[in-house]
Amino acid sequence: MVPVYAPVNIQMFQGGLFYNKDWLQLTSRFFYISQSNCKQRAQFTKQLDGGNSETITESITYDVATMGWTTDAVLNPFKGFSFHGLLTLQNPLYKDFVLNPVFSDGSSETYDFNDRTVTAMSKIIVELDPSYTID
Repeated sequence: MVPVYAPVNIQMFQGGLFYNKDWLQLTSRFFYISQSNCKQRAQFTKQLDGGNSETITESITYDVATMGWTTDAVLNPFKGFSFHGLLTLQNPLYKDFVLNPVFSDGSSETYDFNDRTVTAMSKIIVELDPSYTID
Protein backbone atom coordinates (compact mmCIF):
# COMPACT_ATOMS: atom_id res chain seq x y z
CA MET A 1 0.00 0.00 0.00
CA VAL A 2 1.50 3.33 -1.08
CA PRO A 3 1.27 6.13 1.51
CA VAL A 4 -0.51 9.36 0.60
CA TYR A 5 1.90 12.32 0.65
CA ALA A 6 -0.48 15.05 -0.51
CA PRO A 7 -0.47 17.96 1.97
CA VAL A 8 -3.51 18.78 4.07
CA ASN A 9 -4.79 22.21 3.06
CA ILE A 10 -7.21 24.24 5.16
CA GLN A 11 -8.95 27.30 3.73
CA MET A 12 -11.15 29.68 5.69
CA PHE A 13 -13.10 32.67 4.45
CA GLN A 14 -15.18 34.80 6.76
CA GLY A 15 -16.85 38.16 7.00
CA GLY A 16 -19.10 39.79 9.51
CA LEU A 17 -20.10 42.70 11.68
CA PHE A 18 -19.43 43.70 15.26
CA TYR A 19 -21.10 46.05 17.75
CA ASN A 20 -19.36 47.18 20.94
CA LYS A 21 -20.73 49.08 23.94
CA ASP A 22 -19.67 49.06 27.60
CA TRP A 23 -22.33 46.49 28.46
CA LEU A 24 -22.39 44.49 25.19
CA GLN A 25 -19.86 43.10 22.71
CA LEU A 26 -21.57 41.42 19.76
CA THR A 27 -19.98 39.76 16.76
CA SER A 28 -21.83 37.98 13.96
CA ARG A 29 -20.15 36.41 10.95
CA PHE A 30 -20.62 34.15 7.96
CA PHE A 31 -17.86 31.60 7.26
CA TYR A 32 -16.70 28.90 4.87
CA ILE A 33 -14.06 26.36 5.99
CA SER A 34 -12.66 23.49 3.95
CA GLN A 35 -9.99 20.88 4.58
CA SER A 36 -8.53 18.77 1.81
CA ASN A 37 -6.70 15.46 1.90
CA CYS A 38 -8.03 14.09 5.19
CA LYS A 39 -6.35 10.71 5.55
CA GLN A 40 -7.65 7.51 7.14
CA ARG A 41 -7.49 3.77 6.73
CA ALA A 42 -10.53 1.50 6.60
CA GLN A 43 -11.13 -2.22 6.42
CA PHE A 44 -13.63 -3.88 4.12
CA THR A 45 -14.76 -7.49 4.49
CA LYS A 46 -16.57 -9.54 1.86
CA GLN A 47 -17.88 -13.09 1.80
CA LEU A 48 -16.26 -14.80 -1.21
CA ASP A 49 -17.43 -17.86 -3.10
CA GLY A 50 -16.73 -21.08 -1.21
CA GLY A 51 -17.66 -19.62 2.18
CA ASN A 52 -14.37 -17.81 2.82
CA SER A 53 -14.28 -14.17 3.72
CA GLU A 54 -11.60 -11.64 2.80
CA THR A 55 -10.70 -8.43 4.60
CA ILE A 56 -8.69 -5.70 2.89
CA THR A 57 -7.34 -2.43 4.26
CA GLU A 58 -7.47 0.69 2.10
CA SER A 59 -6.07 4.18 2.51
CA ILE A 60 -8.78 6.80 2.18
CA THR A 61 -8.34 10.44 1.22
CA TYR A 62 -11.27 12.85 1.24
CA ASP A 63 -12.18 16.50 1.80
CA VAL A 64 -14.53 18.19 4.27
CA ALA A 65 -16.25 21.56 3.87
CA THR A 66 -18.73 23.56 5.92
CA MET A 67 -20.54 26.82 5.49
CA GLY A 68 -22.22 28.55 8.37
CA TRP A 69 -23.02 31.48 10.58
CA THR A 70 -21.94 32.26 14.14
CA THR A 71 -22.88 34.92 16.67
CA ASP A 72 -20.79 35.61 19.76
CA ALA A 73 -22.01 37.92 22.53
CA VAL A 74 -20.61 39.09 25.86
CA LEU A 75 -23.05 40.86 28.16
CA ASN A 76 -21.96 42.86 31.22
CA PRO A 77 -25.31 44.07 32.66
CA PHE A 78 -23.90 45.03 36.09
CA LYS A 79 -20.56 45.17 37.91
CA GLY A 80 -18.96 41.78 38.45
CA PHE A 81 -21.34 39.79 36.23
CA SER A 82 -20.49 38.66 32.71
CA PHE A 83 -22.40 36.37 30.39
CA HIS A 84 -20.81 34.92 27.25
CA GLY A 85 -22.97 33.19 24.64
CA LEU A 86 -22.02 31.61 21.32
CA LEU A 87 -24.33 30.15 18.67
CA THR A 88 -22.99 28.49 15.54
CA LEU A 89 -25.06 26.95 12.75
CA GLN A 90 -23.16 24.99 10.10
CA ASN A 91 -23.53 22.17 7.60
CA PRO A 92 -20.35 20.03 7.45
CA LEU A 93 -20.24 17.84 4.32
CA TYR A 94 -17.86 15.28 2.84
CA LYS A 95 -16.35 16.18 -0.54
CA ASP A 96 -14.45 13.97 -3.01
CA PHE A 97 -15.22 10.91 -0.90
CA VAL A 98 -15.78 7.86 -3.11
CA LEU A 99 -14.44 4.42 -2.16
CA ASN A 100 -14.09 1.47 -4.49
CA PRO A 101 -12.38 -1.45 -2.70
CA VAL A 102 -11.38 -4.31 -5.03
CA PHE A 103 -11.15 -7.83 -3.63
CA SER A 104 -8.94 -10.72 -4.80
CA ASP A 105 -11.77 -12.24 -6.85
CA GLY A 106 -11.98 -9.00 -8.86
CA SER A 107 -15.29 -7.91 -7.35
CA SER A 108 -15.76 -4.43 -5.95
CA GLU A 109 -18.36 -2.18 -4.41
CA THR A 110 -18.64 1.59 -4.69
CA TYR A 111 -19.35 3.73 -1.64
CA ASP A 112 -20.15 7.36 -2.43
CA PHE A 113 -20.23 9.78 0.52
CA ASN A 114 -20.03 13.01 -1.51
CA ASP A 115 -22.20 15.79 -0.08
CA ARG A 116 -23.24 13.67 2.90
CA THR A 117 -23.21 15.11 6.41
CA VAL A 118 -20.07 14.62 8.51
CA THR A 119 -21.59 12.97 11.56
CA ALA A 120 -18.52 13.62 13.72
CA MET A 121 -19.12 17.39 13.51
CA SER A 122 -22.07 19.19 15.09
CA LYS A 123 -24.49 21.19 12.97
CA ILE A 124 -25.44 23.37 15.95
CA ILE A 125 -23.02 24.58 18.63
CA VAL A 126 -24.29 26.46 21.68
CA GLU A 127 -21.99 27.78 24.40
CA LEU A 128 -23.26 29.58 27.50
CA ASP A 129 -20.74 30.87 30.05
CA PRO A 130 -22.01 33.01 32.93
CA SER A 131 -19.46 34.29 35.43
CA TYR A 132 -19.44 36.51 38.50
CA THR A 133 -16.45 38.01 40.27
CA ILE A 134 -16.31 39.65 43.69
CA ASP A 135 -13.68 42.32 44.31
